[in-house]
Amino acid sequence: MEKWESIYFNILSKAQDVCAREGIGLWLADAAALSAFRDGRLTFTDVNVYARAQDAVRLEKALRGETTGSFGVESMITNGDYPRYEIRLFDPSTIDCDTNDFFNIENNCMHVTVHLLRPSDAAKGKAAGYLKRLEKKLLRADRLFARWSAEASKQEGSLKAAGCVFERGLFEKSKELSLYGKAFSIPEDYDAFFTAQFGPGWEYAEIAEFTPDDDRFLSTDISWKEWKSRVPAEDISAYEKLFKEYRTESAEFRKTHREIEKCYRVSDQAADKIFFYRELSGREDELKAMLDKGSYDLLEAELKPYLYAIKKHHDAGLDLYIDERLTDIVTALLEHKGMTAFVKDITKLIPQNRKPVALTDYSGRPLEVLPPRTDPRDSEKDLENGVLSETQERLLTLMKKVDAFLREKDIEYFLFGGSLLGAIRHDGFIPWDDDIDIVMSRDNYYKLIAVSDDLPWDDITFDCYEKNHAFQRPFGMFTQLSDTRFVKTRIFMGGVGMGTGIDVFVMDNVPREHLDEYLRDSLLYQEILSDVFINNARILEYKDEYYACKEREDATSKAEETARRIEALEKYGSRKPDDLQVVRLWARRPRIYEPGQMDDPVYHKFEDTEFPVPVRAVECLEMQYGSDWNVIPEGAGRKSHAFRVDYEISANNYYRLIDESVDWDRVFAALDKRKRLRLKVFDKKQKLDGYRKAFARSASEHD
Repeated sequence: MEKWESIYFNILSKAQDVCAREGIGLWLADAAALSAFRDGRLTFTDVNVYARAQDAVRLEKALRGETTGSFGVESMITNGDYPRYEIRLFDPSTIDCDTNDFFNIENNCMHVTVHLLRPSDAAKGKAAGYLKRLEKKLLRADRLFARWSAEASKQEGSLKAAGCVFERGLFEKSKELSLYGKAFSIPEDYDAFFTAQFGPGWEYAEIAEFTPDDDRFLSTDISWKEWKSRVPAEDISAYEKLFKEYRTESAEFRKTHREIEKCYRVSDQAADKIFFYRELSGREDELKAMLDKGSYDLLEAELKPYLYAIKKHHDAGLDLYIDERLTDIVTALLEHKGMTAFVKDITKLIPQNRKPVALTDYSGRPLEVLPPRTDPRDSEKDLENGVLSETQERLLTLMKKVDAFLREKDIEYFLFGGSLLGAIRHDGFIPWDDDIDIVMSRDNYYKLIAVSDDLPWDDITFDCYEKNHAFQRPFGMFTQLSDTRFVKTRIFMGGVGMGTGIDVFVMDNVPREHLDEYLRDSLLYQEILSDVFINNARILEYKDEYYACKEREDATSKAEETARRIEALEKYGSRKPDDLQVVRLWARRPRIYEPGQMDDPVYHKFEDTEFPVPVRAVECLEMQYGSDWNVIPEGAGRKSHAFRVDYEISANNYYRLIDESVDWDRVFAALDKRKRLRLKVFDKKQKLDGYRKAFARSASEHD
């Protein structure tokens, strides 16, 4: 048992013992109930239980009588500012701080929440009025509970807790579960109980695993009160004020964000359709034989990952239809398990015009035989044996072809960024690196664009904004068309740049006296080029200029305003000896090199071959990474990308499935609106993040 599990279990045990002694019903809720039902353990730090509202005052009184150094109680009964209708049981020697509303709660400690089963607002209109009166301090909390108790004594209607609605009699009979060997209760009709919380098909609902996030920090080594005593009161007060303003201003932003999130869910749906098609295609006869023989447990075990995926996409309102035979087998299995409502729901999501998954090669020809699926082996280079990861091998193969082409066309380039660091420090890849970056002067970049249609391979392409306005990135990219490797935001690029790729960055010559002007224009260019997200927080320094650009874009077009931004960046013309060499980077401050540092290519060992690096490569690395560039980092210092990877299937399959389900005009309108709104609230978000990081540091630096 992890330490955090032990803390939550001890709180639950104390509450369970008190309720058993007092004759008060207590039921595990939500993920705590489902994880106990499945595995007899907790998986997540949001631990909830249910109790009847009419027992609230008696329950809090009984629990308060048990408070010790490791157990405390807080609720709206004793704290008039407490923001929710619940009871919080906590360990006062810990911290669990959700910084979104911690200023309303006196004890932000690791806790178990008791949600109160009360008459449903929908069934009892009076209840909503009670809540409003309570919020206005016109009604004491214990009076509210007394009125809920009177309502609950009636038999009609339903009960509500934590946004879930339950039939009135569901909690009359209980079933015991073992959690770490101790008995806890859920309703005897657990199917109705879990369906109310997780929806039909709850058996296949995913449960979150414990992972800390930016809006919350936890500590088992310092108490909330000790931490709070170290944080200046004015910082907490300033945070409270700022957050309330941010919450109001960001409401409209969240509305537009939902449209983009839906698009990402469609991307996940496409990935799952392809994955399960490859896993299950050709096995229909085998699976049907299990069904016909009544081997339901074996069949469910074989299909369980697929069933979990069906549940996930069902809850998002999306289908996971692959082919009719598989759908019939799954439907029959779920019907046998008595999950008729779930079958009805998922069947409704299948389009009337059933289109089975059909994969093609990069040119669009149907794949007659599915290539074997291989998991990318290892995430890092095996230094001891000199074996590259699957990703690194593929990148190296592509880079050898790119190098040969650029040499043939007399286009000068250098390894750049982490690839340059790998070449000089490791004679190849940084062990954990998963990309290759190169850089070239603007003259060479345009030379590349001019010859890029002459690539000698039909399965490799070069894309950039100058060739294809769908490619909204401030650099170019050589892409392998026959495989899949992309970060999620590339789904908005019209299907380009979604395979294994080599990024080609552009180096501009900038007179020193015009550097600030260039950096401003570079930021404006990046932000106008793409509406997917804010690329660089420093754009806040130029937000007035940004909105002026957007006004011109509205008056003319995005392409025309982007062209103006490019012209501003390229206005310095031919290189002069004293010009700085500046490389525009995506989402980060440009790399600025002294005159001549990024010159004079020399070929340097890179794995089993050689690629060009600047003759003053060490100076470049010192400019980019500092004097300790040669020190190999540990842990968090080893960065990689979150790519979606399928090395045997072309990304055109992913994009086609996404394209079939997305209204792109609507999505791009939402992206544009979200970007404009986000800039307005982003400065507040930055300040809030600064407070949160400071708060987290205060919790961790207790010794």
